Amino acid sequence: MESASKALLIAGAILVTLAVVAVAVAVATRGEETLNEIGDIAINDTLVANQVNKFIKYEGQVTGAQVKQCVSAAIAHNSNLKADEAIYAVTVNVSGGVYVDRDNFINDGGKQGVVNHISTNINNTSSYNAIINYLPNVGTIQQITFISVP
Repeated sequence: MESASKALLIAGAILVTLAVVAVAVAVATRGEETLNEIGDIAINDTLVANQVNKFIKYEGQVTGAQVKQCVSAAIAHNSNLKADEAIYAVTVNVSGGVYVDRDNFINDGGKQGVVNHISTNINNTSSYNAIINYLPNVGTIQQITFISVP
């Protein structure tokens, strides 16, 4: 009888040990997933900060020359994005016309057309008010709208 109770105690100890090891593995695995998620957030925060820093300088009253710089910067910025980074693309509107569309990455022919269009339609010395709209819950700039100041 003593042998049977010792055997049951040993079997119980083994089961408890296995349960502790299983819980430790589960916690370690979840901890690794959390670290990966934190890493992804850090990368996203960096991309958000880089995108905002490129375009925030165009907020407020600007000249036509600055509008042209912003359009060129948006074309370059959007063109360098990967397909899974579309959330960081920027739309630029100038006095009611869309010069850069965040939903369509610009191809080389489109870039030249936009550059030619801004060269002829935007006077370097004209004044514009710029309004920046941010994508909710993300913090990226979704759209920059330049309105001509008479």
